[in-house]
This record gives sequence, C-alpha cells and structure tokens, in this order.
Amino acid sequence: MLNMGIEDVVAAFVESMLPRFSSENRVLTMSLGLSVRRKGEYDKHGVSRTIHLMFHRPHNYTKALWNVSEDWDSYRHYLTWQLKSDHDSCWRSSGFGDPFYKLAQELANKIRPKTEWHDVSASIIFRHEPKIVELKSWKFDRDKRLFTVEYIPNEK
Repeated sequence: MLNMGIEDVVAAFVESMLPRFSSENRVLTMSLGLSVRRKGEYDKHGVSRTIHLMFHRPHNYTKALWNVSEDWDSYRHYLTWQLKSDHDSCWRSSGFGDPFYKLAQELANKIRPKTEWHDVSASIIFRHEPKIVELKSWKFDRDKRLFTVEYIPNEK
C-alpha cells in the first residue's frame, strides 16, 4: 500500500487557515500536483494531474471540494466543484486522503496496467499555495453533489 501522508498536511492548513464557523462566503483553496512514474525511470515523463481543492466551513461540518486537471491552471477556472465530503470529522479521509490514493492508483495504471505499488514513485507538490478566498456567492446542490461558486471579480 502507498502511504502519502497528504491528509495531515492538508488538514493542518485547513484547521489553521479556515476554522469552523468561518464566514459563509469564505473558502480555502489550494492546488497540488500529483506525479506518478515507475521507479528508476526518472528520465521519462510519468503521469501527472493538478488537484484543485476548496474547503468550506461555515458550520461544524467541512465541505471538501475537488477539480482535477491535466494542466497547471488556476482554481479560478472552475465555477463548479465536485463534493467529495461534507462531514464533521471524516472529511480528512473521505474528502482528500482516499480520493488522492484512488487517483494515484488510476495514474499508476495509466503507466502500465496492474502496476504494483512497489514499482511506483509518487510525489505531491504545491502548485498554488493555500489561499483564503472570499466568494461573491455560492450554491450547493446536495443531490448532484455540486458546489457552484461566483468569484469576486478581479480578486487576486
């Protein structure tokens, strides 16, 4: 099994930068690059994705929201976000720990189907540092598990 430990790093940023009961229109965003390649093949390109994360905590529960891209784009390119978790404590595992592991498995299988973990090297880097963002508005569709945002124009 691959142990990336990303849950602790991301949770520390969320807990310190976006406490529970934050403003309704305040979210925390960050973008992480996940790269997977076969061990020993450092001169060859592996497979990589940018995972854009958004967290919303206006109450006791934490929404963990995702977008995945093949590019190094900005979170602001995304108006609709996929809900991975909306929970008071399990948001760490179901919101990004488990989905990161699943995505790493999918990328390893793109390199070569049925690739074993001991043959894989995975790395995660920050592509865009954690940032508090004030939204103009947002809507949550619980049935479709979609969180739609409107950003404040010209906010950097």
